[in-house]
Amino acid sequence: MIDFSKYVGIPNKKFGTDNNVLDCIGLCQKVYAAQHWYPTEWTDGKPMEDNWFETDPYHMHRFLVKNFTKVDGRDELSEGDLVLFSINGEAHISIYIGYGRILSTFPPVSQFSHGCSFVDKIRCYEKCLRAYFKRKK
Repeated sequence: MIDFSKYVGIPNKKFGTDNNVLDCIGLCQKVYAAQHWYPTEWTDGKPMEDNWFETDPYHMHRFLVKNFTKVDGRDELSEGDLVLFSINGEAHISIYIGYGRILSTFPPVSQFSHGCSFVDKIRCYEKCLRAYFKRKK
């Protein structure tokens, strides 16, 4: 079992990708890299513009479909799988850590909003859930 607590409290900011400030994708990349989990490259092979969430809102979904296995429900998830949300019209991903909990950053609000990564119950986000993805091993 992985100690996800070391990933709690990391400051987050939209488009943050370094180790000091991360967005939801950056947090997933950090955890996956530390665990040596596939995928190591977080891209769908197409160029990604800074405003991809406006110009290509399905970019993240394409990446998830290409690199993960979509499953029907939360009961099929295990540690390290991903959960896709739609919050305020934007895609947001979190890592399932087991026992009905996710490791996440605060949902996107603006590129100027800040917060820290946290663990929460997945059921708190039921209305925003869009899909579940199992990682390939």
